Amino acid sequence: MRKIVFLMALLSSLAFANTEFRSVLEKLCNEGYPESCFFLGALYSYGQSAVRQDRNKAVEFFRKACYLGDASGCTVLENLLKNR
Repeated sequence: MRKIVFLMALLSSLAFANTEFRSVLEKLCNEGYPESCFFLGALYSYGQSAVRQDRNKAVEFFRKACYLGDASGCTVLENLLKNR
């Protein structure tokens, strides 16, 4: 639950997210940091100024977060797949 509250605060503060921030998250995700994959999934799920909403990409990043052991990523992934 704390992660979801933190995520909402992060997304609110990133209303003007730029592509550099996304690139850093993608690099960290590719290096195996599940939290970065989770945040990328959230960015694509909700969409922000520099990141267009893309449910397929959101699923991809939540799936990777889950695979890397992020329980919140698994939960969100399950909910996204149920509501497709």
